[in-house]
Amino acid sequence: MSKKNSNIAIVGCGIIGLTCALLLSKLNIGIITIFGSYPKYNKNKTTALLDSSYNLYRNLNIFNQNNNNLYELRELKIHDRILNSGKHLNFKASEINRECFAYNIEDNMLSKLLIKKIINDKNIIHIDQNVKEITYTGDENILTTTENFKYNYKLIIAADGKNSICRNSAKIKTKTVNYNQSAVITRISHLNSHNNISNEIHRIGGPLTSVPLKENTSAIVWLDNPDRMSEIIDTNQFESFLNHQFINIFDGIKILDKHFAIPMQSIQAQELSKLRTILVGESSHIMPPIGAQGLNLGLRDIAWLYEIIENSNTKDYGNRNVL
Repeated sequence: MSKKNSNIAIVGCGIIGLTCALLLSKLNIGIITIFGSYPKYNKNKTTALLDSSYNLYRNLNIFNQNNNNLYELRELKIHDRILNSGKHLNFKASEINRECFAYNIEDNMLSKLLIKKIINDKNIIHIDQNVKEITYTGDENILTTTENFKYNYKLIIAADGKNSICRNSAKIKTKTVNYNQSAVITRISHLNSHNNISNEIHRIGGPLTSVPLKENTSAIVWLDNPDRMSEIIDTNQFESFLNHQFINIFDGIKILDKHFAIPMQSIQAQELSKLRTILVGESSHIMPPIGAQGLNLGLRDIAWLYEIIENSNTKDYGNRNVL
């Protein structure tokens, strides 16, 4: 006998959508359907997984015992470049009896690990089609793909990101704030070890942060005024800039990836659920890449949704009384 459909569809195959499918699968409530193509993430995009996120993935058995794909952030140093005092603040995870503050992982690698799990999960069906339209009928949503196939679901989980079709179909409004800053995200190599230390250099234009990856490699996030960035964005000038900023921290910095400036903005949905649709991840909230907020907050959304469905007294998970 085939397993009953859960009447839940997840739209979006990014890290949030894949994680959501695997987590809900653990409830054994029926088949979870996930729509969309598997994305390819840039090599230079990484995420620092905080404790709750790391534990979520450990419970899903995403990482092996050796954590080969994870890089520990054991120490945080904050450097002053505003007053040029030469002072820095030091925070060690061991001071609060923890092994590390976070585990850094390349988004592309995390996505690959999740896809491998999805393929072998009997509770999950992946439909490699994008969604172009969702029609609310009252008792359900009719989901139409770009190939004009139609599917009916009681609950749509919107994991389709910033320009969410699900959010727009549910008529959920957003509030957008644009900042006079841009961000550059890349990876660097350096001759000396990072010693599992993350460095935050506080500058007048915005922070410049290094996050440890594999030995002698770090991820870089730089926020600054767009005009200032445009002056030094080509590789040679950028390398000189980084070597100057990280003087006495890293030696012989080389940029490993192509890089470009991304305008900074925050977007917040005015409602989290409506018309049998619930928002998770960037369909609900987008914020600048500071303090590992983005993906970790999206994973909290998923954990919260898991609890709602687990404690539901009905299988009509899209019902207003449930959401």
